[in-house]
Amino acid sequence: MALVTCLLDDEFVVLLEHSLCHVIRTNAMRNIKLALKWLYPTFTLLYVLGSTQGLSQNLPFDQIGGYAQFEIQVADRDSIKAAGWLSEKQAGGFETKECRFSVSRDFGDTWASPLIVKENGFSYNGNPSVSIGPRGEIFVVCVAINTESLDHGALIFSRSNDLGASWDAPKIIFEKRQGFPDLPKILATDSGVLIVVFSDFQNKDGKLISEIGKITSLDGGTTWTRLNRISPPADPDSTDFISGYQGVDIGEVDDKQIVVSFGTYNGSGIMVTKSFDSGNSFTSPIQISNAAYMVPVTRISSYGQNIAVVVSEGHDSGKVTLVSSKDFGKNWATKELSNEGTLGTPYFDPSGNFYLLWTAIQNLKVNTYYARTDEDFNLTLQKSLTGDYAINQEIKYLGVYQGISYCGDGVGFTFMKWNSSAVSTIEQRCLK
Repeated sequence: MALVTCLLDDEFVVLLEHSLCHVIRTNAMRNIKLALKWLYPTFTLLYVLGSTQGLSQNLPFDQIGGYAQFEIQVADRDSIKAAGWLSEKQAGGFETKECRFSVSRDFGDTWASPLIVKENGFSYNGNPSVSIGPRGEIFVVCVAINTESLDHGALIFSRSNDLGASWDAPKIIFEKRQGFPDLPKILATDSGVLIVVFSDFQNKDGKLISEIGKITSLDGGTTWTRLNRISPPADPDSTDFISGYQGVDIGEVDDKQIVVSFGTYNGSGIMVTKSFDSGNSFTSPIQISNAAYMVPVTRISSYGQNIAVVVSEGHDSGKVTLVSSKDFGKNWATKELSNEGTLGTPYFDPSGNFYLLWTAIQNLKVNTYYARTDEDFNLTLQKSLTGDYAINQEIKYLGVYQGISYCGDGVGFTFMKWNSSAVSTIEQRCLK
């Protein structure tokens, strides 16, 4: 069973089976509202946007991390780390949640006071993503969506040129009517190009159709290109309530070579597409796995010719799978990490060592594991970060984001530890 949230008559009803939401879809508007259940963690969370300019004191991460729901992302470059996460002090409605971004310049020992973001005029803000540029610039992006009608949304962008001591005023860099952007990922390439990829949803006749879109900036985020589609076209005649593509992630293999991963919304396969010109154009997507992941989420990492994609399900605790290539995507191999779990994250450290982080679930107990692999991606070391801890029946779905980053002499893990109230603490650990 999975935790499912359906919005009916402006009230939230928590249901424990996906099938229960199907039986109450009686008209097009109700179908639109029930999209809140299917659109990954996007609409179960809210974060508030503000500014922290002038706040530069450094704090331990546990003092700024607070509590979280579902989403954590960590980026690193040399000694700099940047993190984005959703935070709330207690379990509650949209108004209790906020999105935060913070920066560390000492491998995560201390952190700057966080940027907290909310775009007025939208009922929901969420899905934080962060990347670090070649000169230490911090770039962040999140979504703002009208969740009542799902007919208006935007991507919100900000940057810091002083390691998080101050931030530019957040601004809209992409806006959509009769639909909305969802689940963005931002990448600052070594050549200085900014790329944002995301699910581009169209609201058409009470149905939602998603394609993977891309926008690019060549001037540090001041101006952006128009939307370009990098997925195959979605089927406009699909009978599914939501169809198309989902769960995009982006990584840089080396200078000018970019890889993007995503999945089909109905669980019929995982795809990658590549760019050889700093993200200006992309190859036709190829399927790298035919495993079924409903509302899939992909996480990607690369080093040299090696590419690793970890896939999990966005609305349930299902299989967690590693799909890897040793020849820049010519051939792919698949290994199952967990038969029931979520939160899979791959990571190559600066020396090319490969690490994994994922959550496994068994008998209503959760354990967060990390592992190292050999050059063939076989697990050579697997250990628990937390030990088993119990969860309630209602907290079966645990989210899809955790973070791995370099911490000087070892690898740092930023992860969630859940409690029975559906609010988790964020923990950080460096293993040397």
